[in-house]
Amino acid sequence: MDVLFTSAAAVSVMLLAYASVCDLRCREISDTPWRFISSVGVLAVGLTALRDGAGVLPVTASVSALFIFGCLTVDKHPLIMAAISVLFPLSAYLTGADAWAMQVSLSPVFVVLFYVLYLSGAVTGGADAKCLMSLSIMFPASFGPLFSGHADPGITGFLFPPPVQVLFMSCLITVVAGGAWILYKRGGLALPLSSDYRIPIEEARRSHVWVMEDVSEGRIVRTDRSEDRDGVCDRLEAYGAEDVLVSPMFPFIVPITVSVAVLLLTGCPFIS
Repeated sequence: MDVLFTSAAAVSVMLLAYASVCDLRCREISDTPWRFISSVGVLAVGLTALRDGAGVLPVTASVSALFIFGCLTVDKHPLIMAAISVLFPLSAYLTGADAWAMQVSLSPVFVVLFYVLYLSGAVTGGADAKCLMSLSIMFPASFGPLFSGHADPGITGFLFPPPVQVLFMSCLITVVAGGAWILYKRGGLALPLSSDYRIPIEEARRSHVWVMEDVSEGRIVRTDRSEDRDGVCDRLEAYGAEDVLVSPMFPFIVPITVSVAVLLLTGCPFIS
């Protein structure tokens, strides 16, 4: 067991658990967990590099990833940050860095990647994107099972570092668990296939859902996800409606937390 890696990973899991509770309760999470996770990641990389004599490149890359993360969370100079991020893997390649240092040098690139996924809508929640960006700094390199520390990745491991594996696993958990929840709320499989279902308006007011209907020009119409849930419910009740079409707000931080815990126990699948 790698004590340094285990300690950093344990702190990260505790912070993720806290964020999961916030996500379940109110679907709102402050930036505090992500700042701590990314900072712990930089500290862990620095101490590991010092212990193993890995040089300054991994430390510089990790610190830069933290800086890029801070800039991108406030949408500051994204193109410049993207340009800076590619300098580190290029430097690692030109200097013949080992596998661990090479993966750490890619952490700024994956911070930018998750930011791009957020802008494109592939990752819909701001907190979800920040979580994945912070995990790119905390877990930049492949690791073995049972907190055994970093391990040499296979070729695929460079393309699919731990944060990307966490994203894939989280999506799978969301599809399975979310699909089961939607089938339960819809009373079984029915056409058309979608994530929408109908619930009483009073239930919608106290549930974590997106309201998919509104009143317009004297009739109820289908709409995109509305941020003004209570206002829409008021208009629907004034119209005389008793139920409303909704789409669930899935707490994506929860499957991310589960995925991280599973990976820490089983190890990354793409290691040599």
